[in-house]
Amino acid sequence: MQAQEQSQPNLASNQSNSLDQHIEGLSSRRQVFSKRVVQIAQAGAHFISHHWIAIMNSVLGVFIGGAFLSPFLAYFGENQAASWLIHSYHGVCDQVPSHSYYLLGHQVCLCERCLAIYSTMLLAGVLLAVLPHLRRSLRPLDWRLWLLLILPMALDGGTQLLGWHESDVFLRTLTGFLFGLSSAWFILPRIEEVTRDLLPQPDSQV
Repeated sequence: MQAQEQSQPNLASNQSNSLDQHIEGLSSRRQVFSKRVVQIAQAGAHFISHHWIAIMNSVLGVFIGGAFLSPFLAYFGENQAASWLIHSYHGVCDQVPSHSYYLLGHQVCLCERCLAIYSTMLLAGVLLAVLPHLRRSLRPLDWRLWLLLILPMALDGGTQLLGWHESDVFLRTLTGFLFGLSSAWFILPRIEEVTRDLLPQPDSQV
């Protein structure tokens, strides 16, 4: 523990010396500005590396919550706000009325499949946040397994688009769940690996 504490100042000193070498020859004002920019960037990277999962979960939570806000707005007569909100989600969801949930008699902004996808990704993010051991030990899903798990959604959506069959709420929810789970398993552990690299690593020789 003491060695780790000693290594942190050494690391900071080494980084500072390296920065001084890179900006040597600049005017004093530009040196101060460059150091400030680097400090802000390092602080931002440190914050993201520690809190990226909370940031992602918050964004997904607001995104999913917003999908359920539109029906409430419409129910209470705020039709203009409800219409604006549902149209703002159209870029990420086709919002086919027959494939969507309804709340208080009004359409939710996300269809059944998209809601399953984003809800599953949020659930995966929450599990990683509350289970640190899982977050540290989980290895990324192999891309071949990822393709296999997203195939059911492609088949269900593709055959429906071609008019070969009509999907139902069970299939749309199941295939959305598989897509969300496999995508979270494929992406989130990789983000965790990248953010770990952003953290200062103690000098193992100290």
